[in-house]
Amino acid sequence: MITLHLVRHGESEWNALGLVQGQRRDIALTKRGRRQARQTAARVAALEPAHLVTSDLARALQTARAIEEATGLVASVDERLRERSYGADEGRPGHEVAALGDPVLCSLGGESFSEVAARVRSWLADVAGEVPDDAVVVAVTHGDVISAALASLEPSSPLAPPANGAIASLRLEKADELAS
Repeated sequence: MITLHLVRHGESEWNALGLVQGQRRDIALTKRGRRQARQTAARVAALEPAHLVTSDLARALQTARAIEEATGLVASVDERLRERSYGADEGRPGHEVAALGDPVLCSLGGESFSEVAARVRSWLADVAGEVPDDAVVVAVTHGDVISAALASLEPSSPLAPPANGAIASLRLEKADELAS
């Protein structure tokens, strides 16, 4: 049984402004977000992880750096942990984006929630196949990715993303059949 801790990055500049970030690479953490990252890193260190992986987007990388400092681990990067693409809607206020939080709708040029879930299931299958039993894995990622992972392993999970800096923990069995 693998213990998987999914960490949502700290508050970003666009989180603070209420803008949809999607896969924008260059959005940095706010001062509050850097504080959240340090606080989360201290909690993660107490979990004694053996593996650390992160999305390649700046806000996740900044959060992962804080965890690296607290744990001594070096994060690997996996693009499958990127946030859902909202295509043409990236940069718009969240209240104007119909696809935000909707598992069916897709922004022009973006991804549906089911497409995000498929790439997350691929990542989960690789973790289950490559990581030793009883390992503790920490993944720094984004709200929709965490929702997709939880929905894949616990189909009754709510789709609402966790707060910035939150940790969602679950158990992944080597033989888990991931929900499609």
